[in-house]
Amino acid sequence: MSVYSSVKNFTLTMRHGRMGKLYWLLTQLKLKKYVGRAFHHIQADRDKVNPTKEMIASREYYKAHEMEIEQVCALLEDEESVKTYKAMWRFRCTHNYKDLPQIEEEKQYFGYQFFEFSNGEKLIDCGAYDGDTINAFEKCMKQHKINEYSTVAIEADPVNCEYIAKRRNVTVINKGVWDREDVLRFVIDDETEGRIFNGGEEQIDGVKISEIPVINIDSIEECSDATILKMDIEGAEWQALHGAVKLIKRNRPKLSICIYHSDDDMIRIINWINDLHLNYCFYIRQHSDTRHETVLYAVPMNSY
Repeated sequence: MSVYSSVKNFTLTMRHGRMGKLYWLLTQLKLKKYVGRAFHHIQADRDKVNPTKEMIASREYYKAHEMEIEQVCALLEDEESVKTYKAMWRFRCTHNYKDLPQIEEEKQYFGYQFFEFSNGEKLIDCGAYDGDTINAFEKCMKQHKINEYSTVAIEADPVNCEYIAKRRNVTVINKGVWDREDVLRFVIDDETEGRIFNGGEEQIDGVKISEIPVINIDSIEECSDATILKMDIEGAEWQALHGAVKLIKRNRPKLSICIYHSDDDMIRIINWINDLHLNYCFYIRQHSDTRHETVLYAVPMNSY
C-alpha cells in the first residue's frame, strides 16, 4: 500500500470512527487538504519513475483521441480554458508538476465572473460531501448581496449527511445520483471519498461495500426549479447528467461539472451538453495541483 493510501485510510477511520469530531474540526479549519496535498506530491514523484496503470491508460487514450481533444478545444470560450484543458491532459499522462496549469482553488464552482447570480438561486449539490460546496455557495450569495437562495444537497454517505442536515435553507437527500431510481452498490475506499461500485468483490482493502438507493434528478420535485447544478460524484456524472436532461433543457441552469474522473468524461461530457443545443458557453478551470478537480463550467447565454 502506498504512503498516500495509508494516509487516506487513516482519514477514513477518522471520519467514520471515534475521531469523527476531530475530522470535522480539521475540515472546518481547512487543514485536511494540506495533508492530502503533501502525499499527492510524494506519490506523483514516484509515478514519474514508475508510471501507474492510470497514467499509461491516459497516454494511450490521448494518442487515440487527439482529434476529439482538439475539437473540444474549439468549443471552449477563452484561451485560459484551452491552456488548462491541454495542460491537464499532459499532467494526466505524466504526473509532472511542470505540466500543471494555473490553479484557482478558492474560485471553485462559483467564483468566476462569467456566472451571473440573482435572487432565488437554487443549487443542486450532487456529491455534497460534508457541506464544503454549500459553504462556498453561501459565501458567493453574500458577496452578491443575495438574500433568497436555497440548496438541495444530494449525498450518498449518511455520515456526511449528518454534517449538513441541520443547515438553513438546505434540503438533504441521502441517496446517490444516477440516471434512474435503483439500488446500487456503494463503497468508501482508500482512493475516493465515496463512489458507486460495480465490481464483484464483497470488500476492498477491508472496507465493506453497502447497497444504497440512487435517484435521477428529473424525478426529484425539490429540484424542479433549480438554477445551478454542480456535480462531483466520483465518476457517476455521465449517468447523472442523463438523469437530469429534462431539467437542463427546461431550466438551462448554470453547470459546474467535474470531468476529471475518467478520460472519457474529459471529452464526452462537454460534447453531450453542446449537442443539446441550449446555447451554453464553455469554460474549464483547474482547482487542485493533482489530476483531480478539473471542472467544466457551462454558462447559459441570455439569447436563446
